[in-house]
Amino acid sequence: MGKILKRFPLNDAISFIKNDQKFQSLNGTQLLDYFKNSPDRLAALQQWAVSFQKDPPDWAVYNTAGYVDEGILCYLYPSAQSVGGTLTWLQKQYPDTWRDLKYFDDYNGVGLTTLLLLANCNNVAFFNDVPAQVQALYDLCNNFNYQIPYNDTTRIPVDENSPPQNKYDVVFSLQVVEHYKNPVEDYLTHLTKMVNDQGYLVYMHGFANGGNDRTGHFDDGVYQYQGLPVKRRTVSKRCKEFLNSQGFELIPEKFYNSNPTIYQKVR
Repeated sequence: MGKILKRFPLNDAISFIKNDQKFQSLNGTQLLDYFKNSPDRLAALQQWAVSFQKDPPDWAVYNTAGYVDEGILCYLYPSAQSVGGTLTWLQKQYPDTWRDLKYFDDYNGVGLTTLLLLANCNNVAFFNDVPAQVQALYDLCNNFNYQIPYNDTTRIPVDENSPPQNKYDVVFSLQVVEHYKNPVEDYLTHLTKMVNDQGYLVYMHGFANGGNDRTGHFDDGVYQYQGLPVKRRTVSKRCKEFLNSQGFELIPEKFYNSNPTIYQKVR
């Protein structure tokens, strides 16, 4: 039988992250409005917008207060709904064992998606190599009495041919792929190896927004595929084609706002 998902106290978590009690009284719409228009987020976006076409871009933006606000915004819409929808679907597929599947949350921002997984699942790992973001998750876990999950740094391979040390039943990749200039070669090639046979890749991209719209994204002609510049729409298609070529089959299921797409590794 399906079970109701557990939720952590979101307003408390945001107040803790921001060290500001004013967020306790805001509803969902008000939270979205605040973080979409926060001065810190807009400053980080401006910092990114003047650098993302350079090589390398200004990666320091990921450690700013503005990117914290960006991460909270991404969780509010649409990551929270995507994780919730996926777990609800998994309950139906594995009513007795869904909590015990091996879950992996890749590049988890400020840690809120991982916290939602920890609230519901027994075997959760994540990967993040931005120190401020890793610490944000650890602080959340300590404050809300969740066991600190394993940061699987083996996610970054020793070389292109080395197999992953760990594999998972459910791998979450929510709004990560668009943060790579070469999404197929530098991201999906490695991530897909971490999915168990018959396991799932929960995949959501943000290619619709470019480098002037969201911090960490790139524009048409900055993204590359096989060494050539491509448009955002084209690289999105190439990512889908790559997943199909690696034996990932799309699950025909309707989710929140058509996101995320869930692929099963069938071959």
